[in-house]
Amino acid sequence: MFKGIIFDIEGVIFPTAEYHYKAWKELADSIGVPLDEDTCRRMRGLSRTDALDILLENSGKEYSAAEKKALAAKKNQLYKEAIKLVLSYSLSHEVKDTLDELNRRGYALGAASISRNAKSLLYSLSLLTYFDAVCDGMKYGGSKPNEKIYLQTAAGLGLEPSECLVVDDLASGVEAASRAGFLSAGIYDAAACPAADHRLETFSALLDICPPTENMEEDEPEEEEPEEEEEEEVEVVEEGKRPTKLPKYWDTMYDNERIIWFMENFKLDTGDPDGRMSYDTENMTEQIRRAFYYNIELPIKARELREAKEAKKK
Repeated sequence: MFKGIIFDIEGVIFPTAEYHYKAWKELADSIGVPLDEDTCRRMRGLSRTDALDILLENSGKEYSAAEKKALAAKKNQLYKEAIKLVLSYSLSHEVKDTLDELNRRGYALGAASISRNAKSLLYSLSLLTYFDAVCDGMKYGGSKPNEKIYLQTAAGLGLEPSECLVVDDLASGVEAASRAGFLSAGIYDAAACPAADHRLETFSALLDICPPTENMEEDEPEEEEPEEEEEEEVEVVEEGKRPTKLPKYWDTMYDNERIIWFMENFKLDTGDPDGRMSYDTENMTEQIRRAFYYNIELPIKARELREAKEAKKK
């Protein structure tokens, strides 16, 4: 039985294909190069420079190494802008719950991606601490299919390839893992890959092939929780709508936590049936900006002015 599970990040943990497509499309349009479905398919799973070479096949122009480097950097910046609103709120409940259970069952978890943005994506999703080893494009420069990235991640877990299961949504990734002696699970598009030892249609299906290990955490008996003191809160009223409360620990919260708190309390529509952040990032930015202004910034400013006037009177 395997002891560790190594996940491809982009496409398996979080669906980034739409973000990548928008970035590549904007770059392609800026240099007058067509981008069709077949070209996108060929670019999947490749490093940024290798994918750029495929895109430029249709350009009818020779680009210098310096020009290619600049184009690759522009694409990366466009992609980073597109995913800047990805937060832990964006993660599907299915992925989060499954990772929680795999951790509880005692598996060592690793993350492997050719993307240089993989670690920052995990951080934005509040998942970085879930993984015992992360190998990304910063440590490994290359494209799939290449088993080296999985071997490095397994080494980071302190395990042999035969002790690890690799989960990938690309057939090339599954094939590379199998060549290196890993057990493999093809998920989503790679579920039909002949090289896969396991075929998964959903992320939670992992639990069917990952029984508890000897390192499984035992459930602790529930203890009676002491009654919590009622928190002193500041009333904040949504413009034209129902009132809500601003927690007293607001000042100590990170921006991401504030946005998550706000979206949960005001039931802000993300435009996604699984509750993930909308791909329409421009619209989402405007929603959050307006929501914060009317429900957070404006009331706080009013309160500060009121307190300042009262202090002067004293």
